[in-house]
Amino acid sequence: EGVNMSHIAIQGMIATSVGVPGVISALYLLSRIGTKALSIWGFLLIAVASAILAIAWRPVDDSWTLFGLFVLLTFSVNWGPNLTTFVLPQEVFPVEIRATFNGFAAACGKLGALIGIWIFEKISEEFGIVPLMVIVCILNIIGAIISQVCIPDNLWELQHASSLENIVN
Repeated sequence: EGVNMSHIAIQGMIATSVGVPGVISALYLLSRIGTKALSIWGFLLIAVASAILAIAWRPVDDSWTLFGLFVLLTFSVNWGPNLTTFVLPQEVFPVEIRATFNGFAAACGKLGALIGIWIFEKISEEFGIVPLMVIVCILNIIGAIISQVCIPDNLWELQHASSLENIVN
């Protein structure tokens, strides 16, 4: 079966559109489980989706199954860390320096994405998709551990107390 551009376009639209429910469900859960838990579970969901994709890559010959797994990966990327990337600076940085540090954090994120894309392509070309997905899995487990260690448990209470203190003083 040859490459059909409309087929590729439809798959691209589906994969991209799946990010919307990912973000909406993350917004719903954010106030219920908190930023730290959403970040941790998001990293772990990406790790699981990457591991499943790595395991299924060779034995699965059906492109629709692989596409479904890619859609799961896309959902998971948009579900946790994507949202917490925007929320965490608002919760962590004090009001006095929030805008500056939020901008710095965003710039670091963009730089990391640029480096990641370059490395992603090199690893994929050199070693293939399976080792790449294993690396993505490992990096996301590390992300979950860093989130567990570095993000305070009571971010909302700390931020609320800091805001009240600024209002009173």
